[in-house]
Amino acid sequence: MGDFKRVLTGLMLGSAIAATALSPAAVAQAGAQAAPPAGTQPANQPGTGRAAIDLSQGWRFHFGDAPAAVTDTGFDDRDWEPVSVPHSWNRIGAYSLKRGSETDNRQGLGWYRLQVDAPKARPGERQYLDFAAVSKLAEVWVNGRHVGTHKGAFARFRLDVTDAWKPGQRNLVVVSADNSKVEPGSSTSEVLPLSGDFFVHGGIYREVALLQLPAASIDPLDYGGPGVYARATRISAESATVEVRTRLRNAGPAPRSLTLATEIRDARGKVVARTVQPVTLASGTGEQRAALDLPRPHRWDGRADPYLYSVTATLADGKAVLDRVSQPLGLRTFRFDADKGFFLNERHVKLRGVSRHQTRSARAGP
Repeated sequence: MGDFKRVLTGLMLGSAIAATALSPAAVAQAGAQAAPPAGTQPANQPGTGRAAIDLSQGWRFHFGDAPAAVTDTGFDDRDWEPVSVPHSWNRIGAYSLKRGSETDNRQGLGWYRLQVDAPKARPGERQYLDFAAVSKLAEVWVNGRHVGTHKGAFARFRLDVTDAWKPGQRNLVVVSADNSKVEPGSSTSEVLPLSGDFFVHGGIYREVALLQLPAASIDPLDYGGPGVYARATRISAESATVEVRTRLRNAGPAPRSLTLATEIRDARGKVVARTVQPVTLASGTGEQRAALDLPRPHRWDGRADPYLYSVTATLADGKAVLDRVSQPLGLRTFRFDADKGFFLNERHVKLRGVSRHQTRSARAGP
């Protein structure tokens, strides 16, 4: 029982990661003309603060079978439906006793094509496609070349498409999304979720972006995670100690001598803790750990006081910033008592359970 309590306490002492809110499916009401190439203006990505190029506009969609040439740059998709992402071909889940005329519960294969006028790239820069989620089995091609597969309806994933990408030119991104019914021998027979009391929508139902990062960066391929992970190892009224793990990637052939600055800011943006470490980053991946002490920590206390700090890791080569990622951080303790129940920051809180599906009424979301 002691080990169990220590594990639970360790989990809850960690950072409070803010979930990205689901966007409803949106269908672009464009005409029958070919969709213009996606824009290439970078903006800060929600959740990390990284500069990213939004790829939500200009997609073409087709449900059902498609010829083998569908992944080729010369394929004619002018008759396909113009859409924006997030998108799903399904419309199901309205809270009513009868299905409405708008209901669409088709299961199978959907195809998406996007033309992207890509910005130029600096020497050695890597190109990553960032998918916040595709349901439920995704295959991705760039300029006719297969670049990756992802299985699972709910998780973010990123693909290094550098070898297929053409900086400064027009590029083609093709995605197949498969939500076929789970049954023996089907394409989704071993892809979670295998069952449930909810319908699994198909489509690119969350955001898509292009990340352009230097060869040495905070690792964008850490299973779709931010690469920066914080947890409090000690909290008292006087101080708190926060351990920050930053995962790094060097896609170049030679080791790099860099610096990693890690800082914590309060809710007003004031730096309350900071450390700078030298890093020798060999080719491949690595991890750097830092321990930061905060004076008089302001605790996250649920709805009563949802106070959040932010943790930022900055990787630099001399004075040149290579990459920077920020994550929210909530400091709190918790424990379960077999007789008295749940305690948050040593205050008893009554827990009320709820089953929350992503589905919105007649809109997209597995």
